[in-house]
Amino acid sequence: MFIAMNRFQVRKGAETAFETVWATRKSYLGNMPGFVELRLLKGPEAEDHTLYSSHTSWVDKAAFEAWTRSRRCMKVSEMLSTDLTDLGAYMADNPGAVIEEVARERKVTPRTVIEALPSSMLSMAGGDRFEFAMRDIAQWGEVTLIVHTEDGIFEFTGAIPDGYVGGDYFNLIQPKGLHGHLRHTRSAAMAFVERPFMGKTSAFVTFINVDGGIMFKVFVGRDEARALRTDQLARFRHLAERIGASAVP
Repeated sequence: MFIAMNRFQVRKGAETAFETVWATRKSYLGNMPGFVELRLLKGPEAEDHTLYSSHTSWVDKAAFEAWTRSRRCMKVSEMLSTDLTDLGAYMADNPGAVIEEVARERKVTPRTVIEALPSSMLSMAGGDRFEFAMRDIAQWGEVTLIVHTEDGIFEFTGAIPDGYVGGDYFNLIQPKGLHGHLRHTRSAAMAFVERPFMGKTSAFVTFINVDGGIMFKVFVGRDEARALRTDQLARFRHLAERIGASAVP
């Protein structure tokens, strides 16, 4: 038996509406192999919110991980939060906000923050196209790859090497410079984002894992005038269109 848990912070006064949405929502869990049951628990109350938690039970961890890789998974629980409308309004007013910081402040996943961006700035694709996307990006030339954690921000500027899949990993083929092994089997989605940031337009691909976290981002490079490289921006948009057929609904 394997148990997974999600937590929700519901604003005071919205508990009844939240519980109603939960009870009447459309659920796809019952169709998933290995699913056992789902429970919602009401927790302690704070001054401005009430805590809730949901528990899903599965026959084993493999069944749960299969669900996390499904296209509907990441929205099922987070769509219940009554704070999502407010988050969408915030991101519309502050599209250049640091995604990880907003996620931490609002206690949601980075994926939730990304999906709250105005639709004109965002295109989503399925994580099953990880290898295709990485091999395409390897042809772009000099880009900036960023890994953002709670402990720091790592940046690499240069060409992304080509790679190949071996088992659970996408292996970057290069003896020096950027090289290593990326666990492509944890890739759940890709977000293609074009938005203003610090007074300039930015364009980047965000690779999202099965937990709703950000694996890493790849930014379109800039020319000597600090404008986005037109050739890379064209490839960025073309890639988004090519793999859009696997977009997450």
